[in-house]
This record gives sequence, C-alpha cells and structure tokens, in this order.
Amino acid sequence: MNERHHVGSIKERHIVFLSGCILETKMKISKTQLRRIIKEEQERARILGEGWNAEVLSPLIAFGEAWSGLGSAVQEQIIDIVNGYIENREDVLEEINPNALNLAVERLREPIGNLSSNSNSDAEELEEALGWALERIEGSD
Repeated sequence: MNERHHVGSIKERHIVFLSGCILETKMKISKTQLRRIIKEEQERARILGEGWNAEVLSPLIAFGEAWSGLGSAVQEQIIDIVNGYIENREDVLEEINPNALNLAVERLREPIGNLSSNSNSDAEELEEALGWALERIEGSD
C-alpha cells in the first residue's frame, strides 16, 4: 500500500509523510545550501517565536494561559481546593500535593491579582481559597 518513490541522486535520504503514505526521496545537498536552509529556519523560528511573546492585555486571557499551563493534574487539585473552600471542607486538603499547590500559587498569583483588581469576585474567591489551603497545609507540617 505504501509506495516509495526515489527522486534525484543518492546522497541523503529524506522521508516525508503525506496523507498516510511514505514518500522517500534521495537528494544531494551542498554544505552551503545546508547552511542557508539552517539560517532560514532559524530566522523563521525567531519570527514565529516573537509572535508568541506578544503582551496579553486582557487579564482574563492571561489567567487562562496561566491556568492551561498548570496541566490537568494540578488543575484538578486546585478545583478540589476551591470546592473544599466553598463547602468549608478541610478534609479535601489531605489529598492535595503541596508542590502542586505551590506551583499553582506561583503561576496564578499575578493573573489572579490582575483579575481581582478589576473587582472580579470569582478571582477574589479563588485567591482566598488558595490562601486558605496554603495556611492549612503549611500549618500541618
């Protein structure tokens, strides 16, 4: 089913995946051409990288980016903390990894602060819940 096509002179092998088929090509490339290709790719990566470093002006988007960077395991623990805070259940803290909590506090502190400064009650409640958990977990050590 997978066909292999040989193109050009035999010097280097390149395998390209196109629509589930493998296309193998062999081509000759000089050191000068290789250096030029590397420089072009480095420039492209630099330009694309600058686009990702654009300043986020919305506090909500900044929070979303910070939240998504936590990973699902840490997110689940923070959700448990917030639910435990709302329900006044300290027993949920027994299952919380202190390192996960510290990571979340470190990464979310600034975005939550920016949301709170805009009188966002949900952000204020999240900030209070994280403080509540920190006090109790650090106090139990």
